[in-house]
Amino acid sequence: GTGFGASSWDFKDTKFATQFLVVIHTMLCSTLLLTAAPLVLRRRSFRFQMRYEMRKGTAIGHAVQAGDFETVEYNALGKLLNYILSYYVLVQVSGFFLIWPLQACRKGRGTGLIGSIWPSFVLASTCFHNTGLTLIDLPFDDTANDPPWIRRCMLPVVAALTLLGNACYPLALRGILRVLHLREKKVDPAIELLLKDPRRCYTHLFPGYATRWLLCVTIALFVFQVVAMYIAESEDYQENYPRSLRYTFIWFHTVATRAAGIALCDLSKLNPAAAFTMSVCMYISISPVVVATRTTQVSDEPEYDIEGNHIHVQEDFTQKRMQLAKFMGNNCIVLVILFFCILHTEADLAQTHFVWMVFEFCSAWGTSGMTMSPKGYAFSGDWSQWGKTFLMIVMFMGRLRGLPHSIDPSVRLSYRPPRRLRARPSVHRNTHLPAIAFSRDIHPAPI
Repeated sequence: GTGFGASSWDFKDTKFATQFLVVIHTMLCSTLLLTAAPLVLRRRSFRFQMRYEMRKGTAIGHAVQAGDFETVEYNALGKLLNYILSYYVLVQVSGFFLIWPLQACRKGRGTGLIGSIWPSFVLASTCFHNTGLTLIDLPFDDTANDPPWIRRCMLPVVAALTLLGNACYPLALRGILRVLHLREKKVDPAIELLLKDPRRCYTHLFPGYATRWLLCVTIALFVFQVVAMYIAESEDYQENYPRSLRYTFIWFHTVATRAAGIALCDLSKLNPAAAFTMSVCMYISISPVVVATRTTQVSDEPEYDIEGNHIHVQEDFTQKRMQLAKFMGNNCIVLVILFFCILHTEADLAQTHFVWMVFEFCSAWGTSGMTMSPKGYAFSGDWSQWGKTFLMIVMFMGRLRGLPHSIDPSVRLSYRPPRRLRARPSVHRNTHLPAIAFSRDIHPAPI
């Protein structure tokens, strides 16, 4: 549930110990932390190999002892790790301090200066990690008697946390590096390497052309869903909510559909066309980020010369289309079988709530967590044990579908000499070598 966001019971009614464990588990299983782990391991592996070179008395070992050996990639990995961890902490802390005073001014459950601390922290954390498990209802209509300014201030913060934790994380990370690069009076080789050959260092940092493509696709999907949901708006929402609230409903759910799965109100009254639109967007989910990751993957042995100059990656939009088609069509047969099994085990519900079941299935595959149930828990919470088991398999497959088909060079722990490296009798000072740039006559220690 911490990766999906849907719960078989009302998360608001659970004990504090359960809530604490779920939040800690969610934070430790964060995509940012999991993708940053290889950076730590690669730096440790490099230090281990340098000690090996010094023990063997090789040319590189002597250069390291004399202080004549400098690596760009090793420094780049260290700086990138610091940026990622700072981003991870500062975004959540900033979100918490923006939500806390707003929640304290509300009325009802989880309010007050002290009583709103834990619900605000949970909301900021789960929005950033895209789980959607919250302890409070977001301010939307007038039933909670909240001032309108709280809604206008809180919902943009929640939406921003949702985007920065998932779909827009690669965009934000490259933007940070670009700003740091522009502010540097002297060119920093480490940041320059991260900008010109980012996929060699990190799975979620893309070249400029791939970042622009991801930005365009993200905006296009947002506009598509806004227009589709506006056209398919149900009569119930038109009758019960004024125009301003309906616009808020549309743009917020457009942001939350592909990631967080947080709903502002009861979705059981959605028009079937609007439910279909949201199901399609949940099925798409993080596909653009995964496609950008796979299409920008560098070769296993990058072509570096002895000076550390790197080959510029060429734009290949044909490959992106192929990867997108392949990614969207992956596991289709297995998904059809699993959906058939769910329909068979939940035959009674399928006759009356077929749209709800499609919605729940797409939400599980996209790990969104959004549900059409009017209750405080997911629609799948009323399913049989076999139905829940099949849905858990779908959730697990959806969680793992973003993994690369093979070991990505940015997470490889062993260092191999590039093909074009020529043996050199000595290493000159201030020669910017990548972390793997060893001569062919030097055999690295096994990791």
